[in-house]
Amino acid sequence: MKVLSSVRAKQIIAVAALIMAVTIAMAIAAFSVARGILKEEVNKTLQVESQMLANSFEAWIDLQLGQLSGIAANVDFEYGPELDKKLAAESERLSFNSMSPADLNGILHLAGGRNADLSKREYLQKLFKTKEPVVSDPVASAVAGEEGLLTVLFAVPIIRDGELTGALIAQRKAEFLSQNLKTVDYGEGSSNYVLSSTGLPIAHTDIQQVINNKTAFELAKENPALQPLADVAQRMINGEAGIGLYDFNNSAKVAGFYPIKKYGWSVCITAPADTLLAPLKKLQNVFNIVGFGAVALGLVIAFIIGSAFARPIRLTADAIRDIASGEGDLTKKIEIKRNDE
Repeated sequence: MKVLSSVRAKQIIAVAALIMAVTIAMAIAAFSVARGILKEEVNKTLQVESQMLANSFEAWIDLQLGQLSGIAANVDFEYGPELDKKLAAESERLSFNSMSPADLNGILHLAGGRNADLSKREYLQKLFKTKEPVVSDPVASAVAGEEGLLTVLFAVPIIRDGELTGALIAQRKAEFLSQNLKTVDYGEGSSNYVLSSTGLPIAHTDIQQVINNKTAFELAKENPALQPLADVAQRMINGEAGIGLYDFNNSAKVAGFYPIKKYGWSVCITAPADTLLAPLKKLQNVFNIVGFGAVALGLVIAFIIGSAFARPIRLTADAIRDIASGEGDLTKKIEIKRNDE
């Protein structure tokens, strides 16, 4: 009987091992395929969202520059109290902090006869060169008494009789550009930001990142673990559209980015990998439950099959034992059913 038990045990173990191996292999293959499909869909969604946010942000900037251009085309820029009054009213109407003209020497003519020298500001030099509207990166105000104020300047050319005669410049606090980025939210831990052509954050859902005024390259020098973040920033500066991965504040991030080519900027949407891949964990749990169920069922089937294989051996062993003890009937047939009968 020990031999019989050993044979049955081996049969059960062999069948169980085969069923478990096939079940695990199929589960791993199915999960790998499902995981690949889910990641691809997440990446596509994040890419589309970043493109939509980039287009929205660009249109938002264009609208403000268009409003400013309308004023530049219709106002008589004769410096004095009357001009100051008109620009103050327009500034209030469009919710700018201030609005003033600059001459071709880069001198900004403020209300009350005050002046500020903007001749070395890159955005104004670019406007004078291209005669196209521009938006500055966040910069410290050049107005006396406002040196600590971080601002963004919207500037449009003043054209008269086909000739450039100056620029109309409107000021906003740097925080203003960050407001539009809060329209897209991927949940806790997500963030959106816009990088300039130099890698500086122009706008960010965490305004402190704008105030800190540091590029990802500077952060990576301070902390080498942030090099993947710098790599993503470099791709953004290069005008690429794509997906990137990096760790920030002890959290794995997935970043989708898309360029705003008109201004040389790039928009990025980031979200915690755990948040984006949460459905994958649920899927893994489902596979685990199904897998355990399949293994349990396999063990039952293995026991049934193993016992079925062992039955003919048991009958034969019983007959041989009877013969060996002298009690066997040599004319007796051993009834064994075959599965194909």
